[in-house]
Amino acid sequence: MKKNSKFLILGLLSIMLILSLAIPQNKSGAVSSKEELLSTSKEEFRKNTDDEIVLSFMGNIILKNKDLKSYDMEKLKSYFENINYFTKTSDVVSAQVEGKVVENIDGSDENLVIPQSFLQSMKDSNINYVQTANGVNIKESTTELFKMQEVLSFNNMKNLGSRYSLDEEPYIIEEVKGKKIGIVNFSNLIAKDGRFYMDNMEVSKQAASLVNTINYEALGEDTKKIKSIIKEMSTQCDFIISYVNFLDDKSNLTKERENTIIKTFNESGVDIIVGTGKSKISPIKKVKNEFNNNETIVIYSLGDIKMCDNEFNIENSSIMATISLNIKDENIKIKDINYVPLYVYRFGEKDSGEYKILPLSFISSGKNNYNVKSDDLLRLDDLKRDVIKVVENREEKVYLYKK
Repeated sequence: MKKNSKFLILGLLSIMLILSLAIPQNKSGAVSSKEELLSTSKEEFRKNTDDEIVLSFMGNIILKNKDLKSYDMEKLKSYFENINYFTKTSDVVSAQVEGKVVENIDGSDENLVIPQSFLQSMKDSNINYVQTANGVNIKESTTELFKMQEVLSFNNMKNLGSRYSLDEEPYIIEEVKGKKIGIVNFSNLIAKDGRFYMDNMEVSKQAASLVNTINYEALGEDTKKIKSIIKEMSTQCDFIISYVNFLDDKSNLTKERENTIIKTFNESGVDIIVGTGKSKISPIKKVKNEFNNNETIVIYSLGDIKMCDNEFNIENSSIMATISLNIKDENIKIKDINYVPLYVYRFGEKDSGEYKILPLSFISSGKNNYNVKSDDLLRLDDLKRDVIKVVENREEKVYLYKK
């Protein structure tokens, strides 16, 4: 072989080696690509630079007492480890929890519980904002509400949706990379015969007063309240995120009332709406008001994150939505929107197995990146595609008002 040919081959091999090192890879060494990840570009999660802010939103985390009674609580430390890749490259990560905070599972007879050690596991995975304003967490009195707030504060986590007293602001404003990000929550509250109900559960008047609430039966006054709070935030913030309860799947909330709320937030300048209340995932939409050019991203529902003993159906899945913000200019602009289908998978047998959240974007019938059972690969792959069909069932923009 000629000398020049040898140099040519060596040169080509060197280039191939450099390119192979430059392509992002996941823990198992599998090369990430648009085709593999479908709706999620893994490369985007790596590129969290000083010129952008990355926001990640997770669904409602539910732990049932009966599932944890015989469970090795040490195993809960690894519950989030498979999604650390996404959460730890985000600047703001939020989730909702539903349950009574407890120190010891054995001493509790509550249906839904949140062990204190589990909140620490969330913090270890960079889930630093927790939405707690729901009927399960604040029913009966303020005692449980305050306990949850204290545990979150102890773990250096931010509580969304409730406060200790009326002297505190009803929202959070955080500085992230030199920009002010405001986060607020509005829960649905029904007043009937002098009693108060949230998520179909009776709550005390005092507890309800510590939560921003709206009543879908009387939206007139509540839209004024929303606009007043958002207006106050807008004088202090560069970007505003609002959680809002869209009620559960069984409610008779009409589309008209839902749209009234969305219009109110859009007109007030809210940039992202994160819906709570619904247990099933729903589409993500972008709405626009042509009169003032306000655009708002609406995440109708992220779904529930729950243990379900490997029942592979869409009701047992959720998504994590990740939105990148371009902050190079004075005005923040949304750079891109990604999402990851999630599923809580049981490794091993029911009584002795271990539950972990799986990012389904990295699951397919031809790859086994997380050592799931071979028989389950195809089912998880099908589930991923079902989730994508639901989330992608959206128009690019839905116009609230047209000129």
